Amino acid sequence: MRISFAWPSAEWSIFDVGVGYRNALAKAGCEIRDFKLYNHLKYISRALNMEPTAENLSELCRHACHTLVADALEFDADWIVIISALAFHPNGAYLARRDGFKIAAVFSESPYDDEGQEYFAGLDVPIRGTNRVTKLCDVVATN
Repeated sequence: MRISFAWPSAEWSIFDVGVGYRNALAKAGCEIRDFKLYNHLKYISRALNMEPTAENLSELCRHACHTLVADALEFDADWIVIISALAFHPNGAYLARRDGFKIAAVFSESPYDDEGQEYFAGLDVPIRGTNRVTKLCDVVATN
């Protein structure tokens, strides 16, 4: 199984949680490609000439998370695993789901933002070419 593994927005944030999940997946025989959201945020902010601020962080994160979809397509991933999912812009996951990727979201923010986690995990995504919808996440985990 091929997994695009999305690390959190800060390299120091819940790093041990990400390492634990990544090691478990690798031990189970999964081929893993790392997607470090923090590095993509830095790149996008420079490319758009925007200093990350509280006012524009959501826009920068949206652009950075869109690159996960391209990366997962290039890697031909079976799953996208998102660690610290509330740091990940839902539009990136939404586009990935519409492209057929299975999504696992690990909400390492528990118990600090249960409403945000419930909202993210409960989002509906239309299935392309049909009148049906599916949930954004196939698997959800919390601390």
